[in-house]
Order: sequence, then structure tokens, then C-alpha cells
Amino acid sequence: MLKFSSRDVGEVLRKLNEADRLPVSLGVLAALTGRESEDTLVYELDGMGVTIATLGGDMRFVTNMNGIKKEFVPQAVYVRDQVLGLLDWDHPQPLLDMVVKETCLSVTDCGDSECRRVHFEPDYRPTTEPTLGFCSYLNLCKKQDCKYMHFKYEENGCGSCGGVIPPPLSQFITADIRRIDLSMFHSLVRAVVIDPPWDIHMELSYGTMTDDEMRNLNIGSIHDENFGGFVFVWSTVRTLEVARECMQLWGYEYVDEIVWVKTNMIGGTVRSGRTGHWFNHNKEHCLIGIKGGVGWSSFGKYRMDCDVIVAPVRETSRKPDELYGLVERLVGGERKGCCLELFGRKHNLRNNWITVGNQLDGNRISDELLKTRLDGYT
Repeated sequence: MLKFSSRDVGEVLRKLNEADRLPVSLGVLAALTGRESEDTLVYELDGMGVTIATLGGDMRFVTNMNGIKKEFVPQAVYVRDQVLGLLDWDHPQPLLDMVVKETCLSVTDCGDSECRRVHFEPDYRPTTEPTLGFCSYLNLCKKQDCKYMHFKYEENGCGSCGGVIPPPLSQFITADIRRIDLSMFHSLVRAVVIDPPWDIHMELSYGTMTDDEMRNLNIGSIHDENFGGFVFVWSTVRTLEVARECMQLWGYEYVDEIVWVKTNMIGGTVRSGRTGHWFNHNKEHCLIGIKGGVGWSSFGKYRMDCDVIVAPVRETSRKPDELYGLVERLVGGERKGCCLELFGRKHNLRNNWITVGNQLDGNRISDELLKTRLDGYT
């Protein structure tokens, strides 16, 4: 992993070159070397005989250190820099400033145990062959058998700093779902994931809601006939019928469901669950509803995923991360603000998602329309 102990341009470039990390955009190089702007780098690079390639008149890259211009795929550099949290071409300047500010300059290998900035780590998949280099799509890659290197956000920061650092492109609101006007999300999100704190008549480590409180939530104000979308509602066996009733009251048509089969850390099914009367329940259900004339081919790729998730149990009530990818593929992927999660906690924060819950830490909103609506409702 890369760690830069020097801000010298030549030293940084040599390390990038040795790690096969060229081409690199001047914006990233300026951040890594502590320069105030790209322009201050140009004179130094010219004196070193380093080739600078220009794309579109204002996007500049260092292609290699040999002074020989070579072919490269700009899209691969854009996406790589976005994943590393230093540049993001698809988001407004305020969000870009936030990403640059919150990302550690070491990016992937910070030795400071007190550092609380954002870091990234390799996403090793069963088919990954690191010697092949970077995938052109990195974390945007949807190929299940891709052999190239991908990166992902490092959830727990670095060293022993502890805690969960919010992903740089995540948005969140700390609020009581029962008292927030959910119509502020209308026209902003295509999918809503809900993990209700159902009252399942057991002693739990968090507060619960009654069935009537669930029925009275204004979930239906998020989508309408003109701006349709999906709703995903997690449910236990006891609350299945209530969940279907809630979905109908909110104006959604129940169309399908996903089953999560719970396993332990060695892959065996969980046989010591605390729920169930006649049988020991080792599964949960996620009901799917649609509104507004949504069809199977309306958004993303349908029939791409299976309706069964087999994944290990983690913290109390924490659901499998596999659902996020499924939802994103169904609604069309990486569009900013395309998904909303209600009753979320810190571990639910994700790039390009909006998370709302009463166990978060403050608010962070980059969408100007949502920010205006939130200010108007509070």
C-alpha cells in the first residue's frame, strides 16, 4: 500500500510510478504534494521533463516519467481518483471540497493511530489478481468475476482511532422518524429501505415502535403516481402481515420479497436464534413494494439478483450489506441521492445514500434542495 513520507514532487511521482499508479491527475498530485494549485506544479514538472496530457482543455494528467506520451483511458483515472476520495468530477464543488478535506493524504496506508480522516483499502474479491493492476471502474464495477483490483471505503478508519467515520459522499439526518416530514424526500430518491424497530415482545437493546405507530408513518409521501419508486421493508415472521398492511396503507403494491438466511462466521446456519415459538427462526424477510407505475424494466437491471441472501449475523438488528448492492442495481446504480434508508445507524452510512435515524451524529446534507426543505421543516 502507498504511504508518502515526502511532499517532494519527484519522490511522489517515483512512488506512484513504481506502484503502477500513473497516469495521475494534476489535482491529485497537488493534494499529495501539498501544492496550492495545479498551476504551481506545471513549472516543476516541465523542468523535470515529465509529460503532461490535457483532456477537454482543462483536465490535465501526468502520464509517465519518461517524457513519452502514451495512450491511457481517462475514465479509469477519473474513477480511481474518485474512489481514493481526492477528486470527484460528478459532484458539486462544496461536496468536492468536503471530500478533499476529509480524506487522509496517505489515502490507503496511514500510520497515525490518531488520524480520524477518511481512508480506503483494497477490496479483495475471490477472483482478484493484484498483479493485473486497477480495474477501470474500481468500486463501480458490476462484474462478479472481475480479476482487477478494486477499492472500498475503510469503515473503521485507520490504526486505533476507533469509531465509524462517515463515507465522504454519504448524507445523513439525525431525527425521530415518527416526527419528521418524510415528504422532503419526494422526487429525490427512487428507493427507500426501512428496518423498523418492530415490537417483537422481547427484551431488546433499543427502543421499539408499536404496530399502530408504524401504520401512521407518512412513508407514502416519498413517492406518488408521477414520481414512483420502490420500498423495501425488513420484517420478522411475527410482523409479516403487519408489514404487508403498512405497505398497502402507504400506497405501495407488494410485489416480491427477499429472504435473509442467517449464518455464523464459519458458514453454518444459526441454530440459536432468539425468535420463534414453534421453530427456531434463522431467517428474516425483506418485503418489496412499488408505486407509480414502476415496472420490472423501469430503472436498472431486473432478474439480475437472487431472492435469497445467505450472510452472517453481526451486531443486534444489523442487516446484511448485500441488500445495498441489490437495491442499487435494481434502481439504476450510482445516481446521487438515489436511495434512502430509514431507522439507519452509523454502520448504515453509505456513499450516495441518505440515512435517517435517531442514533446518528448530527446532520450532513450536500443536496441543496434537500437542505432547503429540511431548513423549512425545522
